[in-house]
Amino acid sequence: MSLEMTLIKIRAELELDWEAACEHLAELADPNGEKFKQAVNREANRRYKSRHLSELNKAKKTFEDKGYDKGYSKGEVIGNKIGRALGVDQATRKYRISFPCCFCGEPVYMRRGGPSAKAAAEFLSKTWHHSDCIDKQKQNA
Repeated sequence: MSLEMTLIKIRAELELDWEAACEHLAELADPNGEKFKQAVNREANRRYKSRHLSELNKAKKTFEDKGYDKGYSKGEVIGNKIGRALGVDQATRKYRISFPCCFCGEPVYMRRGGPSAKAAAEFLSKTWHHSDCIDKQKQNA
């Protein structure tokens, strides 16, 4: 900023005439003057705080990012485990066939559509039937 622009700014901000603005600028520019020292200290503090806050904000952002990434990873692992458990449970209920063991009574499991289930279905299709079908067969005989 030029000297003239600085004087115009001082006049506007402090509502001073030209001579008073020049005196004010001279006081500010005198390296031995108290106002100059205060202005330098204010500017030094402003720059220090600005740099300090900038570094602090960068560190905070780094911690937030790392925390988010760790939380996301952990949530993904937990979510996958829960999702898999739910999926296995739903698939088991939907696709598994069971019948009691003729010796111990505990369930025997077969996968629906698997070879054991197909063999059981073939065997049962020769012996099991609808009750209505028996009635119809008796009537036709």
